[in-house]
Amino acid sequence: MKTKTDAEVIIDGKRYSLSGYESEEYLQKVASYLNGKTAEMKAMPGFRTLDSDTKIVLMEINIADDYFKLKKSLNDITEERDRQSDEIFGLKHDIIELQKKLDKMQADHDAKLTDAAGTLEKIKQAFVEEQKRTVKLETENVGLKNSLSEEQKMIQKLEAENNLLKNDNAMLKKRLQK
Repeated sequence: MKTKTDAEVIIDGKRYSLSGYESEEYLQKVASYLNGKTAEMKAMPGFRTLDSDTKIVLMEINIADDYFKLKKSLNDITEERDRQSDEIFGLKHDIIELQKKLDKMQADHDAKLTDAAGTLEKIKQAFVEEQKRTVKLETENVGLKNSLSEEQKMIQKLEAENNLLKNDNAMLKKRLQK
């Protein structure tokens, strides 16, 4: 079981003690992200004149927007990865079929040396091209998997930030009620 980590962070000029199952570095990144969002929101015309509840809601909307954009990007990457995986599967099947044809052509080669020489060369070229395409697609697939992993990390980060904001919002509402 993971151990809880406590970290002192500064968010919007105020010191907070965060606690979670992530590393202190991660908790600092969360705070940094929130500071960036706060600065971004403060730079918007008229933001400073809004009441606290409206500011909090705008911040939550902004973070949710980031989350859903990243989630869509992740879905797009996943769909592209799946499409490429299907294409790789098809290409591998094509390679197997081409290999079967090549083996048959080589077996017939002794009997039909003159006629098979031209056809055999064409099949070998197609086989090489299919292998090159497969290698290229597999390389792209690895890149997409890495991107997917990064996007998943970002979604986890945003979800954690969203939870922190919800907690902050609840605390602020309690303060306002007092």
